[in-house]
Amino acid sequence: PHAQQRCRHSSKFITRSKRFFDQVCRQHGIPHLNFEQTVRAFGLQGRVDYRVDDWGQEIVRNVARFQRLAKRFSDDYSAQTLFSVLNFHLTCDPEYYHEIERPYTTLYFRSGLLRFGDSEKMVDCGASIGESLTGLIGVTKGQFSRSWMIEPDRINIGTLNNVLRRYEGTPLGSKISLHRCGVGETETRVPFKHEGGHGGFIRPSGDECEPTDMIDVRPIDNIIDDAPTFIKMDIEGSELGALKGAGKTIKLCKPKMAISAYHRSTDLLDLSDLALSLNPDYKIGLRHHTTDRWDTCLYFY
Repeated sequence: PHAQQRCRHSSKFITRSKRFFDQVCRQHGIPHLNFEQTVRAFGLQGRVDYRVDDWGQEIVRNVARFQRLAKRFSDDYSAQTLFSVLNFHLTCDPEYYHEIERPYTTLYFRSGLLRFGDSEKMVDCGASIGESLTGLIGVTKGQFSRSWMIEPDRINIGTLNNVLRRYEGTPLGSKISLHRCGVGETETRVPFKHEGGHGGFIRPSGDECEPTDMIDVRPIDNIIDDAPTFIKMDIEGSELGALKGAGKTIKLCKPKMAISAYHRSTDLLDLSDLALSLNPDYKIGLRHHTTDRWDTCLYFY
């Protein structure tokens, strides 16, 4: 069981296993497909988790929009990253990621695009098990003003309660709050898949769901009680609605933002367009922080 849990939760372990399997098959002349090729070959589009959909048709339909986005980036490396990500989704060849991948440890706080001071106020959407709080503490050496941890997954909430207890009675304790909900455009209740770690997500509205699995969803504008300097989002495909629910804050405060843009085929374009419509003064960057299809992140600053 321990080995199974390790395989399930360690992305590095899974990635190395994929590469090893691919290498063995090639050495012995064994025909094989990777996951993305399998989705296409067997017509599984729409039958698998939307987070592993085939992006090909969406990319072809929006070539001109992607070209405009590449020109809008503030640095050449972001444009190179964009084209490598798109080429992976068109060809299913992970070698395109190896050209532009950055270490996972650079995600959000060490991308080279954002700067952090000693009075940061972070809205942590998808607080998970507290990794982003740890990152904020590390990059600011504990000198920050506020962190709103927002997390709906009841398994993760148990872990985050332990995080809060760890800081009780310390100078950081009064700066951190936990909000047990999801974020979206409006106040509502939705069915949720509670998995712990990074796997939980809002389920389709037609899914059967136990009452205890329902969660509250709230706009960021209604959660925070101060002007944030940084918004981070990794919320499994709900980023667009969450940005809409932060519209007032983004217009008034122009917080720097790190927004995950790999869950849906439309994320890179729609998230960029929305952020710029709310505040046209943003600069935009893009980084990819793993050797696999996960953790492509848009940065607004």
